[in-house]
Amino acid sequence: MLKTHLPERTRRRAAVGGRLMRYCNTVAHAPRMPRVLCVDDDPDIQAAMEIMFRPYRVEMEHAHYGMEGIVKVTQWKPALIVMDLAMPNGSGEDLLAVLKFNPMLRDIPVIVLTGVRDADAQRRMLLQGASSFLQKPLDFRQILDEASRFIDLDLRERE
Repeated sequence: MLKTHLPERTRRRAAVGGRLMRYCNTVAHAPRMPRVLCVDDDPDIQAAMEIMFRPYRVEMEHAHYGMEGIVKVTQWKPALIVMDLAMPNGSGEDLLAVLKFNPMLRDIPVIVLTGVRDADAQRRMLLQGASSFLQKPLDFRQILDEASRFIDLDLRERE
């Protein structure tokens, strides 16, 4: 049997290539984390949402007003949208109307989280296609319960 010795550089490349192949296979077959888009002009609400979803395997993105929310939805394709109703530069009603008009976006569940205490606004949003209507102040358990109706909230492993 003839033994050939590969140069050190070639052996390292082979080892790195093998590790890269295993990593790519792992990533390709790993389930994708659900994406949640929070559209709210209040930075405190955005920070609270970030803290609330942090223990779960969820990707979080933020938009600060309605028009930015429309752009982020089309670019980022979230699995769930949590949005305020009253915002500058495009209200929650405008965002919901755009979502439900577009066939590629209409199936994204939308949770309206607002300080508006108006039964007509609630009825209007639900008729327009909102999946849920919650009122501020924030109740973390209620928001997480509603979100879990639409996405899997798996706890992150300790890192």
